[in-house]
Amino acid sequence: MQIKKLLKARNPILNKATVFLAFLALSVALQKVKAGEEDEVHLTILHLNDVYEITPVSGGTQGGIARVATLKKQLLAKNTNTYITLSGDIYGPSGLSNSAIINNEPLAGKHMVAVLNTVGIDFFTFGDHEFDQFSAQQVLQRFKETTFPIISSNYADATGKPFQQSDANGASIDILKNTIFTVTNPAGTACVRVGVFGVTEPFRRSDLKVTYTDWESAITEQVAELTGGKNPVDILIAMTHFEVDTDKKIAAKFPQIDLILGGDDHEHMKVELKAGLAPIYKSDSNARNNYIIDLYYDTSTGKLRLEDHVQPITDAIADDPKVLAEVNKWLKIGFDALREQDIQPERIIAQTPFPLDGFASSIRNRQTKFTQLILNGMNNVVNADLSLLYSGFIRLDDLIPVGGEVTEYDVIRALPSNDQLASVKMQGSVLKSLLDDGYAMHGGGSFLLYTDNVTRNKAGTWLLNNKPINTNSTYSVGVRKALADGLLSAKMIIAFNDGKFIKTFETTIRQVMIDQIAKAGK
Repeated sequence: MQIKKLLKARNPILNKATVFLAFLALSVALQKVKAGEEDEVHLTILHLNDVYEITPVSGGTQGGIARVATLKKQLLAKNTNTYITLSGDIYGPSGLSNSAIINNEPLAGKHMVAVLNTVGIDFFTFGDHEFDQFSAQQVLQRFKETTFPIISSNYADATGKPFQQSDANGASIDILKNTIFTVTNPAGTACVRVGVFGVTEPFRRSDLKVTYTDWESAITEQVAELTGGKNPVDILIAMTHFEVDTDKKIAAKFPQIDLILGGDDHEHMKVELKAGLAPIYKSDSNARNNYIIDLYYDTSTGKLRLEDHVQPITDAIADDPKVLAEVNKWLKIGFDALREQDIQPERIIAQTPFPLDGFASSIRNRQTKFTQLILNGMNNVVNADLSLLYSGFIRLDDLIPVGGEVTEYDVIRALPSNDQLASVKMQGSVLKSLLDDGYAMHGGGSFLLYTDNVTRNKAGTWLLNNKPINTNSTYSVGVRKALADGLLSAKMIIAFNDGKFIKTFETTIRQVMIDQIAKAGK
């Protein structure tokens, strides 16, 4: 009424026409909005990667597969087009996978597959640790136990044929090189075709015979197949398991990809190179923080819009009862197996007087009190000049806070492989080269950790007890027995006075950690 009065006051002749035109314009605008909504398809992705523990971590405050299952249901209630993606590393290494021995075999990820089957993962691609931890028979058996879709575009069996898994009825099916699925809007008036493929970094092992295709060749093939032809996909998603630098290369080389869902780096990140290239998303390991990505595709214009946020998985999210029951079943199986080996997983060793920072993002970039606790303990046992340990050997990927109770299972999940200790003799020039190479591997598992009597100054000079390492001197170095064997085969160590190359000790690295934590907690 106020608009009509105003129009009459200003122009009594044109007021009716003006009002009519105004309402007509408004009607057209509303129709356009409605049409735009009808043309838009909404897809939600909950992304996971590098999940080693079925139970929550950080004292129960973060992560937990049963909580992820609840979150999936919550997202599905909001959008029926919701999918969980998991980009690799579920078999191990982990405390239960490596150390729980049943019928003379480690669990080798059996519990992880069972729990994730219950959750209902929508798309999974391999990590390198699916292949490099356990026997070929165990690896192939895990494939056959998996009932959620596995996609691998660059791994196949020794003959080049796809590996096989089981469907929901137990029948054998080929692992997919890629998949295409369709998504519609609630009205069913718009439909989008989504293509997904998966690529994984190579693993370091020769006895498991597989056919590996490099990522560039594999992605070239997948992009051509999924985006070419008479019926190309509307959205192309790459699931990857590489360090982020490789993911950046993939995004830059293949602008046809719309979204990269990665793994391997163990920490959540979003990387955008530039407009027109796929953004890269990764979540924290052990489902501590997961990315939720909403994709909105306009079928009338062909434009894709992305929105995202990081979702913490905390005790504020209730456990899904069905998944929790499966978790508890396998936790009991695993802990009972550990007890058969005289390991008491729930035994409290001590309360830590300082934070035990074993996050991969920390220990793969710098020394922490936790890593130096282990390294200094090793050095005390082997009585060496210094001790070394590659960061990838420590798998805790968690932080136990000040005053936190450290259990025997915490030790096992920190050190899934219970190696003996050894000492070797090494020329100073070789030691310096080893330290340089390890220091250059920031962010990766080959980043080298060392005792606190080793430092590196701003000029890049390595110091031992505040004195430069002499390239012509010989040093005793504490290491894992397995690493000592590798150094020997690489001819990087020299003989002791008695003619031996390696001196081995009965004390294991787990015992070192137990002793050091117990001592620190007094």
